[in-house]
Amino acid sequence: MRDTVLIVLLIHPFITGISLQYFRCRTVHFPNSTEPTQYFLRSDFSIKCYDSTWWGLVALPLAVFGVFSVGMPIVVVAALYRRRDKLQEADTIERFGVVYFTYKHEYWYFEVVQMTFKAMLWVTLIFDYNAQLQ
Repeated sequence: MRDTVLIVLLIHPFITGISLQYFRCRTVHFPNSTEPTQYFLRSDFSIKCYDSTWWGLVALPLAVFGVFSVGMPIVVVAALYRRRDKLQEADTIERFGVVYFTYKHEYWYFEVVQMTFKAMLWVTLIFDYNAQLQ
């Protein structure tokens, strides 16, 4: 269980960023076209944003973002909140210690704050059109 929690903590920012890449579109101007302004996915210019194919696939990144990126911090804080009086017990330390053990006892929830902060950094990078992702 402890390894699973550690893996979730490590991949949470990455999966959040990947799920948000689907919403990072670039405006391309075609002056002599019937559609002078078109939008393409920055990560794959063969995918046109906001057309029927794009809208047909939008459910998957939204589900990943909703269930994993937003849901995981909620699950982690709920699991720790239920055990907040038992955080020093061996079973709780074995299962969830990696989440809270580096913080002071009264700040058991702070890893969730860190997860949320990292997710918000990705949101800022994705929706700040002047930002450059490498």
